[in-house]
Amino acid sequence: EYGAYAQVRKKLMEDIMFTGSVRYDKNENFEGRVSPRLSLVYSFAKNSHIRVSYQTGFRNPDTQAQYIYFPSSSGTILGTAKANAEQYGVMEGGAYSAASYQAYVLSGGVLDSISGVPTGGTPSVLATENVSYVKPERLSAYEIGYKGLIGDNFMADVNYYSTNYRDFLSSKVVAIKQVPTETVRQKINPGQLFSLYSNAEDLVKSWGVGVGLTWHLPEGFVLAGNYSYADLKVDYSSEGSNFLAYFNTPKNMYGFTFSNREMLKNLGFSASFRTASAFMYESSFAIWEIPAYSVLDAQVSYKIESMKTILKLGGNNIGIGSGDYRTRPGGPYVGKLWYVTLTFDEFLN
Repeated sequence: EYGAYAQVRKKLMEDIMFTGSVRYDKNENFEGRVSPRLSLVYSFAKNSHIRVSYQTGFRNPDTQAQYIYFPSSSGTILGTAKANAEQYGVMEGGAYSAASYQAYVLSGGVLDSISGVPTGGTPSVLATENVSYVKPERLSAYEIGYKGLIGDNFMADVNYYSTNYRDFLSSKVVAIKQVPTETVRQKINPGQLFSLYSNAEDLVKSWGVGVGLTWHLPEGFVLAGNYSYADLKVDYSSEGSNFLAYFNTPKNMYGFTFSNREMLKNLGFSASFRTASAFMYESSFAIWEIPAYSVLDAQVSYKIESMKTILKLGGNNIGIGSGDYRTRPGGPYVGKLWYVTLTFDEFLN
């Protein structure tokens, strides 16, 4: 793969800065892509800026989405680059939707072990799933935001964004109709489930808000807070109930930090609280609702000037009553962590 990039930046008026860029990328498995991006920044008052931007971009399927072959209990995970998936005959109409196949089995039907012909049951419930070979995901995004100082000691950074995805990268679970006479892998039977990397047929939309606030208080104290909201819209009536978006992001996350680098001579501290709402985590490995969690982190620091050293004592997830949490299925639980560090710095200040 290869690419090229160019950018121009020009002041249109005394207070308005324009930036425009374009890049071209080519991967041997996919068509070349041109991605233009434009932005305007309006500076007004003292240290206050409004920014507006329009961006386009793309995401090539990674090597796993193109080439993996991994049998699992929930279905064989298959990368769907044509060079990898064509040999299995599961693409472009070669499979039933997983839901319709399960309904057919419950009706008492089976697929012939050699020809794959439906036998018994109610074959009319079987629905063909026409999955195309995977291709790059494309997006166009709009953003508007403000960042600046309000007074002499309060900073705000607020933004809103909206993103439209075409050919959104996802996956679908299907049941293979008929197995080709020759495959390079282990034996496959008609009706075997495959988790195929695929692209959404319809437009997928996401949008969100970000807020960051920092307040510098007297005597060196600092209070900071942040909040983010993120949401996704998928037309499941078109994509099917087995569509996996892999959005994997809490809708609401916020946090606060209270700190002072030198509350007393050589002594500082920092304490932060962060929380995330429950969300559904989707992956080819598992689908699981991650419970909401809240975390309290804190540390104190002391400068040992004679040794040009900073001593830090602290811990993560140290709140009373806060239990272990994890952010993805199959991942480790995160418990309490306590630490002591000594940092030697010849230029300690």
